[in-house]
Amino acid sequence: MNDAPRKPSPGEPPGHPQDRPFVVTCAPGKYALCRCRRSARFPWCDGTHRTTPAGEAEQTPVKIVIDVEREVAWCCCGRSAKHPFCDGSHTRI
Repeated sequence: MNDAPRKPSPGEPPGHPQDRPFVVTCAPGKYALCRCRRSARFPWCDGTHRTTPAGEAEQTPVKIVIDVEREVAWCCCGRSAKHPFCDGSHTRI
């Protein structure tokens, strides 16, 4: 049995934090990025933050508007100074 996480297809979100960006071409529109790091669709928010255990602060998503179609490197390590965008911080760990 292989317990290694399945590698997502190109353009498919990784579903978990990772030490590299999620790079995808984004169409114009609104995007909600997960901050609680528990989303099954990470880096996209799936509403999991609404089930935050008592005593923990709820972390609402970061909301971003993309005006024109473009390739975006979304931060998945949580260390970027330009969050939610990747700034290469994962390479300095």
